[in-house]
Amino acid sequence: MGAMNHKVFICYAHSDVGYADSICRKLEDSGIVCWMAPRDISPSKDWAEEIIDAISSAVIMVFVFSSNSNRSPQVRREVERAVNKGVRILPLRVEDVPLSKSLEYFVSTPHWLDAVTPPFEAHLDKIRECVEGVLAGLSVDCSPAVTPTISRAPSKSMPPVSIARAAE
Repeated sequence: MGAMNHKVFICYAHSDVGYADSICRKLEDSGIVCWMAPRDISPSKDWAEEIIDAISSAVIMVFVFSSNSNRSPQVRREVERAVNKGVRILPLRVEDVPLSKSLEYFVSTPHWLDAVTPPFEAHLDKIRECVEGVLAGLSVDCSPAVTPTISRAPSKSMPPVSIARAAE
């Protein structure tokens, strides 16, 4: 692709490409242009530079959270850059694991969309609705939402809340 006409940056660990592909397909079928590596990295371009340009050009980052992304230094760098650049983050929990301290620092403030309950495909419409709302500038209720956890299982009884700008 190369051209920066996307609205959504999809952040995920390589092992979670199936989730990322499903999200991307759902959003792009609805006319929302997404960017994800390695699909959109131009041949012969610098990988890190392409990532930074793509994050800078995005309105929202869909962050696929799993045990894989929780351990990924690349994912941590992408999330940090998004926070630094004021890109809105939609954390999407696909696995019930505690949040690492390094990710806690960046994404403990916004509430999370919980997509742990199978099948994953059942959550795709809610993800699309949340992204569309953010892109429209609305205060979006992305229920069911959870608070990221550090050492215990997430609480499923949290009330619905809006996605917050991660840098706030």
